[in-house]
Amino acid sequence: MKPDLALNLSFDGISLLERTPAGWIVLGEASLDADLETEMARLRQAALGSGAGTEAVKLVIPNDQIKYLDCAAAPGDPEPRVREVLEGATPYTLDELRYDWSEKAGKTLIAAVARETLDEAEAFARGHGFRPVCFVAIPKRRKFKGEPFFGPARSWEGEAPERDDFLMRIVDEPDGEAEADAAAPVAPAAAATHPDPTAAPPAPGAEALRAAR
Repeated sequence: MKPDLALNLSFDGISLLERTPAGWIVLGEASLDADLETEMARLRQAALGSGAGTEAVKLVIPNDQIKYLDCAAAPGDPEPRVREVLEGATPYTLDELRYDWSEKAGKTLIAAVARETLDEAEAFARGHGFRPVCFVAIPKRRKFKGEPFFGPARSWEGEAPERDDFLMRIVDEPDGEAEADAAAPVAPAAAATHPDPTAAPPAPGAEALRAAR
């Protein structure tokens, strides 16, 4: 299944997005400087009142929490090379990461995130009444082809989530911040699900987001 709602977690605030034929639109925003409980309750009501009518969302992880790498593409299965590149590139062991990859212009593009970051993002969303389905990112141009997909949330018990064929495009997002990648769909990577790795704040919970501002 592909959720029609998403919570976009960023260090500037949290936004609720809804899928439309033209792209993803912003249904509401929660400021980190306001009463977050009230703000998030308002977003949850917006989710229930949307066309999707559900608290089920995919969580968009901040790029600050994601390690983007690349290497020359190699014939055959890219995963051994991906794991080799990630080894020692982050403060985490491979089994502490979820990662994904895509291929473009002779390169293998890698996105990785710490499992603890995903766990904290999931706990934050659940704590405010949302049902996290899966984890994705919106990389900046040339960092990745398509949508980085980091697999299902631990608490999700519904139909298995699927990656979208194309990168999320927020309709009112300034040009150049994200790539709409309308080229051929990305072949599914091994969603052992692979993720981050930067030494950034541990996770995008409310306090971590505030502290990083």
